[in-house]
Parts: sequence; structure tokens; C-alpha cells
Amino acid sequence: MKKYYAACLFLFFLISCQQDQNTISDPTVLIPSNSDFIIQSNDLGNFINKIDSTAFFQKNITLLNSLPVEELKNISQHTASGKSSLLSFTKTKGKYQYLYITEYQDGFFNLDSIKNKTVETLTIEGETIKKYALDNLTTFTTIWEGNFVASNSQDLLVKSLKEKDTSAEDEYFLKALAAADKNKTSILINQSQIDQTLKNTFKNNAIPLSFENGWMSLDFDLNSKNIQLNGISISNDKAKNSLKLFENIIAQPNRIAEITPTSASGFYSFTYKNFDKFYVNLKNTRKDSLKLSENNLLNYTREAGVIFNQDENVFILTTSDPELAFDAISNSKNIISEYRDFSIYENEIDYSQFLSPLLKPMKLQYYAFIDEFVIFSENVQALENIIANYQNNSTLANQAYYKETVSNLAGSSTFLMVGNNSHFTDALKNVVNDDLLEDLSKVDLKDYPVVAVQFVQDANFTHVHAVMSNKANNTTTKTVNTVSANQPIQIDAKIATTPFLLKNHDSNKLEIAVQDEKNVLYLISQDGKVLWKKKMDGRILGEIQQVDLFKNGNLQMAFTTQNSFEILDRTGKTVKPFPTKFKDAITQPLSIFDYDNNRDYRFVITQNNQVFMLDSKARSVDGFDFDKTKSDIVLPPKHIRINRKDYILVSEENGLVHILSRQGKTRIPIKEKIKFGENQWYPENGNFVNVNEDGKIVSINEKGKVTRSSVENSVNLKLLVKDDIKVTLSENILKIGKNEINLDFGLYTKPQIFKANGRTLIAVTDTQAKKVFLFDKNGEMLPNFPVFGGAAIDLNNSGNSIEFTVKGDDDAVLLYKL
Repeated sequence: MKKYYAACLFLFFLISCQQDQNTISDPTVLIPSNSDFIIQSNDLGNFINKIDSTAFFQKNITLLNSLPVEELKNISQHTASGKSSLLSFTKTKGKYQYLYITEYQDGFFNLDSIKNKTVETLTIEGETIKKYALDNLTTFTTIWEGNFVASNSQDLLVKSLKEKDTSAEDEYFLKALAAADKNKTSILINQSQIDQTLKNTFKNNAIPLSFENGWMSLDFDLNSKNIQLNGISISNDKAKNSLKLFENIIAQPNRIAEITPTSASGFYSFTYKNFDKFYVNLKNTRKDSLKLSENNLLNYTREAGVIFNQDENVFILTTSDPELAFDAISNSKNIISEYRDFSIYENEIDYSQFLSPLLKPMKLQYYAFIDEFVIFSENVQALENIIANYQNNSTLANQAYYKETVSNLAGSSTFLMVGNNSHFTDALKNVVNDDLLEDLSKVDLKDYPVVAVQFVQDANFTHVHAVMSNKANNTTTKTVNTVSANQPIQIDAKIATTPFLLKNHDSNKLEIAVQDEKNVLYLISQDGKVLWKKKMDGRILGEIQQVDLFKNGNLQMAFTTQNSFEILDRTGKTVKPFPTKFKDAITQPLSIFDYDNNRDYRFVITQNNQVFMLDSKARSVDGFDFDKTKSDIVLPPKHIRINRKDYILVSEENGLVHILSRQGKTRIPIKEKIKFGENQWYPENGNFVNVNEDGKIVSINEKGKVTRSSVENSVNLKLLVKDDIKVTLSENILKIGKNEINLDFGLYTKPQIFKANGRTLIAVTDTQAKKVFLFDKNGEMLPNFPVFGGAAIDLNNSGNSIEFTVKGDDDAVLLYKL
């Protein structure tokens, strides 16, 4: 392509005034019959300017040539517009030779300003040819019956003139040329050249398409938003083209994007309305004796294809009737495992063999049904990855950039190829020939998330569409969250606590802390590596919290078990003088007070009806005096600041609430008893609020006055207040501020409020359906939610990304990024 554009540039500089011609003959008779591709344009200079202004080519100019952009602009200043031009390319000995033909007109071009040029007139086999030399480039030109003709090869030019009367024009080329939009620049491609290019580009012919004996005519549509090609493919009836397999086969909508993970490098898909009819075409092409049973699974499908994952490709079928399809494969129902409520089966039949030559041989040892799809793979992990991403809505079809791209395609495809460009170039490195790797490394596709090529078979030809959309011009893409999940992180036993996100003070990245049912505590990196694990003396109560014990920026993790108060550094080592052991059981999670945000921590330990306050050296805090309560303490002591005053709230089983000062003295006496539920105390509008067992909001002002107010839908009411956000959940009614959301009926965790990267997010998990919901402060659910998860989450920000971790399966932790 570099030589093509270099030749174009030189060509336009060499066009000069020639003798007048009154008769203009058909220029197509000069086109070499073995041309690889041909450019047709009414204004080639303007087309080059469009390339110059297209964002993709601005970043990937080396795909076209190595010439400076300013020189390309200079072409348009010297090229006549409104005249049809043909520019053919033929590869000889690894190099492209071009033949340029356009209508001649007097004063076509003025070369007076061009210096350092030489002109020589030659007579070769009776033809008058002018040889122009400019710098290191040479072009041969002539005038033939009203046409200006030029080439970088003297032999090619002479041959085209000599054979014009004897060479038979290709009727399919003429049909393709007639189909080109004369108001646009078009490329006409010799399909035999496409075949050879695929073989030369991809190892082992990784793309299962073949073309032969025909032409493809594609109109360019270049703008700052999209790069589009639209046109047709046409060939004779005997051509061995893959698309001939779809003659008289009705195309269907492509669905495989709905199950293709965003982490995949792409997919290809082909469709059919009636598989029996389609199979006749396949079998006639293969000419084998392979028999298809009457109740074969494929009879109940309408689409097949392959998803290209980074580690392993998977084979997908979209069913037309899921129930009949499931029954048809019933002879192969040996369940290997269960994953997220989906069964994974051992496969006994290689269905890919029936779809040859559109599928290369694959080892399909396992399969799973996911709604309308049947997924086959060589290993179980590939199926689990598909299932996880499908449940999390982390699929291409859910991404705005994919929707933007395919909106430029027809609704149904005979054959569809999609490259997910964020992973596509890396995947190509494994399948393209080695001599192309260097050029591939220079390609920049980050602004073009998806490339799609579509074929739609018609009666005597095929519609062809190709598109890449620039995400910078897609306003929807800019604002939509994408959600991605790491592979599930397996631990040695069932998870016993909520996974927590802890900040690594060295790298500023987040790490996951979680304890299993054998009381082993793990610290895990984002990529799933277990950094360390430590056997604890019991189950961790409540949260693992981080403190800066020595006020030097190094963070430690603080928590209690039933019998000890622990502080560990990030390597898992105990920080002296901890742990602090207790003879009697600790009955509430650890409370940590930092009254003035100066890291003078107060650690509050609860044992039945007693409260102990320790400092950072594990010593009892002098000046904190609080007598035993009359009944057990039912909530972790809570510190609340209202109007610059500090309050410590201690709640008893008998309904009494103690509102104390920092010294443990009664600050606000409360005489009324309150039947506590599982909710904590929160500050709201200068008052202390909670929910009693009757589902009423209890409010206490600073004078000790207790008021109760009824709430609609107050069954098992859960309350959470943080700053200016109030959230309640009653059965399936979630209320965020004044916004009410009706969730599906389920078993929900208490809502959680997180603040990260300037955003307020509200989370709730349906533990029955294993779905995590995430809302903004206006009650709008974030795009691509809910995602898979079986418990409460922990959310934080690491750099520009927001991450949260959650229990997945019983022994697996998930980490999501958005």
C-alpha cells in the first residue's frame, strides 16, 4: 500500500498537457486481467484529503504510506475533480505495479512549478510513451483515444495497450464496476486476491472463508466518526466461495454477541433459517458420507459460530427451540460440574464436523446450556468464564460501542465477523504470519473499540458491509460504565466472612482480605495471587478495618475474633504489642473511634454487658468510665458527632440506649426503652435515628426526646444514613432519598453506601438470586447491573477505577472493576 500511495503522489505531479483527443474510448479495456484491486473515483485528490482528516488514518498513516501528510494535501491542489479515474494494482515479484487511467483534457495539469524533473519521449512497439523522472520515482505516460494513461512499469503500460483488443473483459468485474457508486470512491477487489491474502496473513487459514473467481465492489465512506465500506460481492455460479454455501438460505439476526465476553478478542457467526436445507449445501460441498440424525441438535438451531478467547476458542450454537435442543442432546447428559446454577456436561458428539468447511476442527469435550445458547469447549474453565461474563452482563452486546458499530449494519447476517479491538491485536499476534508482526505492532485501534464485517447473501450476489466506529464521537459510550470481573479467585475452603478491600500503602492498589470457614485469613492481590495466609484463633467479627497506627502512612488491619484483638501489618505479621487476648468472649465487632481524625485511635471491645476502650499500645484509656450495663449490649458502640459534640451510643438488649461523652459519662439521659432490631444508630438532621422492632423510625434529639414515626412498607425495615443520603429497604422496596425502586422479590442484604472517586453509590445484594445491584444517589441502577454475587460487597477506588469485591461461589472471591 505504501508503493500505491507513493505512485499516486508521483502520478499527479507528472500529468501534463498532451495532444487533443476528440474520441474517448472505454478505459476498462486497458485494465490488466490479473489486477489485484482497482480504485475508482471521480476525485481521487479529495478522497486523499478525507483520509487525511479521518482520525483513524491520522494515527495509522503507516497503513497507507510513509509520505508526509502535507504532501498528500498537496495532491488535491493539483488534481482535476469531476473526472472518473481508474487506478489498478498488480503485484509482480512482491511489488505493486499500477496503471492509472483518466479522461484527458487540455491543460489538465500545470507542471511549471515543479523543479528537478526530466522528460523523455520513447517509441516502443509503435506506441509513443513519455518517461517522467522526479527524484527517485519514474512514471511512464501516454494518451490513448481520449484517455490519459500512466504506470510505474513500462512493460505493464505497453502490455495493456497491446492486449486491449484481444483480452476478454471479465463480465463480473464490469458488473462490480457498474454497482460502484459513481459519487464515491470505490475499491474493486479481485476475490482470488482476497483468498491469497487470507492464506498469506493467517497461519493455518484461521479464518474459514474462501473466495474465488469474482469481484468485490466496496464504496468508501470516510468521516471523523466512522470508517465504512458498503457494496457487493459477485462471482460465477461455479466459484468455490464460502458464501455460495448460503444460496437460498435466509439470513437470521446474529445473537452470539449476547454471550461474547468483553474480554474476548472477537467472534464470527453464520446463520440459517432452516438447518436441513443449509446442511444439503454443506454436504454437497464436502462430498462426504457423514450422516445427520433426524433428531440432531443442529436441527433446532439458527446460528453457529466461534468466540475467540485469549486462552481458548469456544463453539456456540443459538437454538431456535431451547427445549427441543436440550432433548436432542439428551444422550450426552453426564454432568461434570455445577457452576453458578448452570450444569456443565461431558460432550460425546463433535457437532463442529457437521459444519465443515465453515468450522475448523475443534476438541469439544464439554458443553453447557445458557438460556438460548449451547456452548462447547475443550475445558471447563472456558465455559465458566462465558457463564460468569454472561451473568455479569459483561458481554459485547451490552456495550454502547458495540451497539453504535452494528447500528450501521443490516439486522440479519449470513456471515458476521467482529473484532474486539482492545484484545484483537494481541490475539492476531498468535495467528498472523511472523513477517507481519512488526507492522501489526504499529496499529493503533484504541479509539475504535470494534470492527465488524458483514456478508448478507442475496439471489445472485452478496451484500458486504464493514464498519469501525470512533468512540470519541459516541457520546453514549463516554458516559456508560463498563463492568469487568477477574476470573474467580479460589481459596482452600468455603468463605466465612465478607471479602474486604484493603489499600496497599506501597503500591496504592487494592488487595482482598477474606477468611475461610477453617479460620484461615488470606490476603490476595488483584490478579488472584495469594500473598499470604494466616490461621486465626477464631472467626473474625464484623469488618476488617485499616489504621495508621504509627502515623507514618503505613496501614495495618485491625479486627477482633471471639477471643482476641488483632492488628496485623500488610505482610501478615502481628504488630506488637498485639494481639490482646481475652478470657471471656468478645461479643460484638470491633469499634474504632478517631475523634479528631488525627489517628489517635480508640479501640472499643465489647464483652456481653461490658465495654473496654484501648489505645494504640493496647492499654486501657484513662478517663473513660462506663459501668456495666444491666443487659447484654446488642450493637457495636457507635461514635457520632453532632454540632461539634462527640457522642458514644451503647444499646442494650433490654431497650435502653446510653448516649455518652468521650469520658463515658451520660451526656443525654434516655428514660424510654426502645426495642432494637439489627439496625445501627445514624445522625440525621441533628438527631440520632434508628429502627425499632415494629418497623418505626425512632428519633432522639439532643435533649433526649424520643419520637417514633411510621413508614410505609416497613416490613423488616433496614435503614442506612450517610452524610445527606438516606436509604431504606423493606422486603423488595428500596428507597434512596425520595426515589423508590421496586426490586424483584428475594432475600436482600442491608443496603450499603460507598463514596469513591467523587461518586455516591448504593449497593444491595439478593443472596437468593445471587445478584449485586449498584445504584447512584438518584436511584438509577448503573449500566450492566446486576452482576453475580452472593453476599454484601466491599467497594473502594484505586486510582481512576472503582473496584468492589464480593463472595461468588462458596469458595470463590470475585473482583469487579467499573
